Amino acid sequence: MNSTTPHSYDITNNTFGNNVRIHQGDIHNHDSYAPSQADPCLIKGDPGKGKTMLLCSIINELEKLNTYRLSYFFCQATETGLRSATAVLRGLIYSLVIQQPSLLSHVQEKYDRAGKQLFKDRNTWTALSKILKSILNDPSLKDVVLLIDALDECTEGLLSLLHLIREISSTSYAKWIMSSRNWPSIEVELQNFKQSIRLCLELNEHSISAAVQNYIHYKVDLLAQKHGYKDIIRETIEKTLEYTEDISSFTELIRLCGSFFTICNNIIYFVHQSAKEYLTTDKYNPDPLIAVQHSCVYWINYLCDGNIVDMFLRRHFLHWLEALSLLHCMLEGVSAIARLTDLLQQTPRSRVSSLVQDARRFIFRHKRGIESTPLQVYVSALIFSPLQSEIRNIFKDKEPP
Repeated sequence: MNSTTPHSYDITNNTFGNNVRIHQGDIHNHDSYAPSQADPCLIKGDPGKGKTMLLCSIINELEKLNTYRLSYFFCQATETGLRSATAVLRGLIYSLVIQQPSLLSHVQEKYDRAGKQLFKDRNTWTALSKILKSILNDPSLKDVVLLIDALDECTEGLLSLLHLIREISSTSYAKWIMSSRNWPSIEVELQNFKQSIRLCLELNEHSISAAVQNYIHYKVDLLAQKHGYKDIIRETIEKTLEYTEDISSFTELIRLCGSFFTICNNIIYFVHQSAKEYLTTDKYNPDPLIAVQHSCVYWINYLCDGNIVDMFLRRHFLHWLEALSLLHCMLEGVSAIARLTDLLQQTPRSRVSSLVQDARRFIFRHKRGIESTPLQVYVSALIFSPLQSEIRNIFKDKEPP
């Protein structure tokens, strides 16, 4: 089970900085927080409000107390092993067993009956649910706190996970602390709990602002120490980065970065999860096409003008397929065309809709050949397309003599 239960806490803590701290009193002075209570606690807020940072801080502070048995899991929608309800259970169980080896008996009992298939077949969720409930009811396990970050990024089996948390909360003294974006679907499910505690970060903007200021100060100090900056340079950097409520000062910058950011209700958002991944990836890649990968794969997410789409497909459709092949992103190209088809369903008889439908047929028919040999998009793909194909007729001059 170890190999399939990666914990992202260390990565997350390093990413956000392990300097994030909240005063011990801030945790225990909050009447609704006390871990001795079994009521589930939900920390909710929009992107960028500090949910993950707060959860990391809670973990750090509770570990200092050395009073509670902690088990935590950080969901990430972009990671296959971190986005399912099954992965959450694996992670929580694994952490508890590592801390208290005697709990392994609850896993061993199930494993002796079912063998390796216990963690592989379609009954995995049911088996892991029973194991977790059995562990939490073990009389030797005291003062358990289970933490799950980013419920909204649990894209597989979220409803089952919430139902299980509700069931466990009614029969166990384990404390649940979770975080999520302000998603109505999650809110509705949590309303079914007899009692639950909500901490809305939008209602605590002052505390969030103070935390951001402390974070900026800490990071600038590290930067100054590393590069030997004088005080005036350090102060200038810190002043530039300081939080301001006047979002208008960023409007022009956001407009210039329109492919990545947008402003809504005075909050700056990434326009798409892929934009965040692209900007936060710092690994060097020698591929000369890496600079255009994001725009090549995700351009459909940013274009809504049918005329521009029509012009692009008539001029560069084959070039685009060649680039997708070289980037090993043909599957993403298929998904992009399918999405474009769905977006144009409202105008089924338009010129661009007809062209997109033909482009979809073209890419489905020749995907395998183009994927293995990019230049076949100009040869076999055109030659073996139907004579009435719009794509073939548009790019007839590209056919070999």
